[in-house]
Amino acid sequence: MSLPRFLVHPAALALFACGAFTVASCSAPVPPPFQGALSATLGNATGQNCPAPGPLTVGAVNATDRVPVSDGDNGASVSCKVVAAAGGFVAEGTLSAGDTNFSMTNVAIQGDTGTGTVRLGGASTAGIYASEGPCTFTLIQPADAGRIWTKFSCPTLKSASALNAECSVVDGIVIFENCLTQ
Repeated sequence: MSLPRFLVHPAALALFACGAFTVASCSAPVPPPFQGALSATLGNATGQNCPAPGPLTVGAVNATDRVPVSDGDNGASVSCKVVAAAGGFVAEGTLSAGDTNFSMTNVAIQGDTGTGTVRLGGASTAGIYASEGPCTFTLIQPADAGRIWTKFSCPTLKSASALNAECSVVDGIVIFENCLTQ
Protein backbone atom coordinates (compact mmCIF):
# COMPACT_ATOMS: atom_id res chain seq x y z
CA MET A 1 0.00 0.00 0.00
CA SER A 2 1.33 3.39 -0.86
CA LEU A 3 0.51 6.80 0.58
CA PRO A 4 -1.47 9.28 -1.52
CA ARG A 5 0.80 11.52 -3.54
CA PHE A 6 -0.27 14.74 -1.79
CA LEU A 7 0.91 13.38 1.58
CA VAL A 8 4.45 12.71 0.39
CA HIS A 9 4.84 15.90 -1.61
CA PRO A 10 7.77 17.99 -0.20
CA ALA A 11 5.54 21.04 0.34
CA ALA A 12 3.04 18.95 2.35
CA LEU A 13 5.85 17.51 4.47
CA ALA A 14 7.25 21.01 5.13
CA LEU A 15 3.79 22.29 6.10
CA PHE A 16 3.28 19.33 8.44
CA ALA A 17 6.72 19.84 10.03
CA CYS A 18 6.03 23.56 10.49
CA GLY A 19 2.66 22.86 12.13
CA ALA A 20 4.18 20.26 14.45
CA PHE A 21 6.96 22.66 15.42
CA THR A 22 4.47 25.44 16.18
CA VAL A 23 2.43 23.18 18.47
CA ALA A 24 5.56 21.95 20.24
CA SER A 25 6.80 25.48 20.85
CA CYS A 26 3.64 26.75 22.59
CA SER A 27 4.44 28.23 25.97
CA ALA A 28 2.65 27.82 29.27
CA PRO A 29 -0.01 30.36 30.14
CA VAL A 30 1.19 33.56 31.76
CA PRO A 31 0.50 33.45 35.51
CA PRO A 32 -1.79 36.13 36.93
CA PRO A 33 -0.03 39.17 38.44
CA PHE A 34 0.70 39.46 42.14
CA GLN A 35 -2.19 41.20 43.91
CA GLY A 36 -2.50 42.87 47.29
CA ALA A 37 -4.52 45.25 49.43
CA LEU A 38 -3.83 46.96 52.76
CA SER A 39 -5.77 48.75 55.44
CA ALA A 40 -3.79 49.79 58.52
CA THR A 41 -4.54 52.31 61.25
CA LEU A 42 -1.63 53.82 63.16
CA GLY A 43 -2.26 54.97 66.69
CA ASN A 44 -0.78 55.66 70.10
CA ALA A 45 -0.32 52.97 72.68
CA THR A 46 0.32 54.05 76.27
CA GLY A 47 3.43 56.21 76.43
CA GLN A 48 3.84 56.52 72.65
CA ASN A 49 4.23 59.70 70.65
CA CYS A 50 2.76 58.90 67.22
CA PRO A 51 2.96 62.04 65.09
CA ALA A 52 0.85 60.57 62.31
CA PRO A 53 -2.08 58.55 63.64
CA GLY A 54 -4.55 57.53 61.02
CA PRO A 55 -5.20 55.11 58.18
CA LEU A 56 -2.98 53.82 55.38
CA THR A 57 -4.69 52.06 52.49
CA VAL A 58 -3.87 50.42 49.18
CA GLY A 59 -6.81 48.97 47.30
CA ALA A 60 -9.62 48.06 49.67
CA VAL A 61 -9.73 45.26 52.21
CA ASN A 62 -11.63 44.41 55.38
CA ALA A 63 -12.52 41.20 57.20
CA THR A 64 -15.22 40.24 54.69
CA ASP A 65 -14.33 41.79 51.33
CA ARG A 66 -11.37 42.86 49.25
CA VAL A 67 -10.52 44.82 46.11
CA PRO A 68 -6.80 44.24 45.58
CA VAL A 69 -4.48 46.11 43.23
CA SER A 70 -2.42 44.18 40.70
CA ASP A 71 1.31 44.57 40.22
CA GLY A 72 1.85 47.21 37.54
CA ASP A 73 -1.64 48.74 37.66
CA ASN A 74 -1.42 52.55 37.83
CA GLY A 75 2.14 52.39 39.12
CA ALA A 76 1.38 49.91 41.93
CA SER A 77 4.09 47.45 42.89
CA VAL A 78 3.18 44.10 44.49
CA SER A 79 5.38 41.11 45.20
CA CYS A 80 4.78 38.21 47.55
CA LYS A 81 5.59 34.66 48.51
CA VAL A 82 3.44 32.31 50.60
CA VAL A 83 4.94 28.85 51.08
CA ALA A 84 3.68 25.79 52.96
CA ALA A 85 6.25 24.89 55.65
CA ALA A 86 6.31 22.62 58.70
CA GLY A 87 2.53 22.22 58.95
CA GLY A 88 1.93 25.95 58.50
CA PHE A 89 2.98 28.75 56.18
CA VAL A 90 5.72 31.31 55.85
CA ALA A 91 4.95 34.52 54.04
CA GLU A 92 6.49 37.77 52.89
CA GLY A 93 5.17 40.56 50.73
CA THR A 94 5.63 44.14 49.62
CA LEU A 95 2.96 46.51 48.43
CA SER A 96 3.26 50.12 47.31
CA ALA A 97 0.94 52.49 45.53
CA GLY A 98 1.13 56.26 45.47
CA ASP A 99 2.83 57.38 48.70
CA THR A 100 1.93 54.25 50.69
CA ASN A 101 4.51 51.50 51.26
CA PHE A 102 4.08 48.27 53.20
CA SER A 103 6.18 45.16 53.71
CA MET A 104 5.89 42.10 55.89
CA THR A 105 8.74 39.65 56.39
CA ASN A 106 9.47 36.53 58.40
CA VAL A 107 5.76 35.85 58.86
CA ALA A 108 5.40 32.32 60.26
CA ILE A 109 1.84 31.00 60.62
CA GLN A 110 0.88 27.89 62.60
CA GLY A 111 -2.82 27.13 62.81
CA ASP A 112 -4.50 30.50 62.36
CA THR A 113 -1.96 32.77 64.10
CA GLY A 114 1.66 33.75 63.76
CA THR A 115 4.26 36.46 64.09
CA GLY A 116 6.42 38.52 61.74
CA THR A 117 7.82 41.98 61.10
CA VAL A 118 6.24 44.97 59.36
CA ARG A 119 7.50 48.19 57.73
CA LEU A 120 5.06 50.81 56.54
CA GLY A 121 4.74 54.44 55.68
CA GLY A 122 2.77 56.96 53.71
CA ALA A 123 2.34 60.64 52.96
CA SER A 124 0.93 61.28 56.44
CA THR A 125 3.51 59.29 58.41
CA ALA A 126 6.63 61.45 57.90
CA GLY A 127 8.77 58.45 57.04
CA ILE A 128 8.87 54.69 57.27
CA TYR A 129 8.04 52.92 60.52
CA ALA A 130 9.46 49.49 61.35
CA SER A 131 8.25 47.05 63.98
CA GLU A 132 10.39 46.82 67.12
CA GLY A 133 9.64 43.23 67.86
CA PRO A 134 7.11 40.79 66.51
CA CYS A 135 3.78 41.79 65.09
CA THR A 136 0.88 39.39 65.56
CA PHE A 137 -0.92 37.95 62.53
CA THR A 138 -4.35 36.29 62.73
CA LEU A 139 -5.74 34.68 59.59
CA ILE A 140 -9.12 35.85 58.29
CA GLN A 141 -9.31 32.88 55.94
CA PRO A 142 -7.08 29.81 55.98
CA ALA A 143 -3.78 30.48 54.22
CA ASP A 144 -2.99 28.55 51.10
CA ALA A 145 0.22 28.29 49.11
CA GLY A 146 0.30 31.55 47.15
CA ARG A 147 -2.36 33.40 49.20
CA ILE A 148 -2.72 34.99 52.65
CA TRP A 149 -5.52 37.19 54.07
CA THR A 150 -4.74 38.25 57.62
CA LYS A 151 -5.31 40.79 60.35
CA PHE A 152 -2.18 42.15 62.00
CA SER A 153 -1.24 44.33 64.93
CA CYS A 154 2.13 45.70 66.00
CA PRO A 155 2.59 47.06 69.53
CA THR A 156 5.61 49.20 68.63
CA LEU A 157 6.72 50.76 65.35
CA LYS A 158 9.60 53.22 65.33
CA SER A 159 10.59 55.78 62.74
CA ALA A 160 14.23 55.98 61.68
CA SER A 161 13.77 59.56 60.47
CA ALA A 162 11.67 61.16 63.24
CA LEU A 163 13.29 61.34 66.68
CA ASN A 164 11.22 59.61 69.39
CA ALA A 165 8.38 58.89 66.95
CA GLU A 166 6.72 55.70 68.03
CA CYS A 167 3.39 54.30 66.87
CA SER A 168 1.46 51.06 66.93
CA VAL A 169 -0.72 49.37 64.36
CA VAL A 170 -4.01 49.06 66.19
CA ASP A 171 -5.99 47.63 63.30
CA GLY A 172 -4.34 46.18 60.20
CA ILE A 173 -5.54 43.89 57.43
CA VAL A 174 -3.54 42.76 54.42
CA ILE A 175 -4.14 40.32 51.61
CA PHE A 176 -1.66 38.96 49.07
CA GLU A 177 -2.79 36.72 46.21
CA ASN A 178 -1.23 34.96 43.21
CA CYS A 179 2.06 34.82 45.15
CA LEU A 180 5.11 32.67 44.55
CA THR A 181 4.81 29.28 46.22
CA GLN A 182 8.48 28.26 46.36
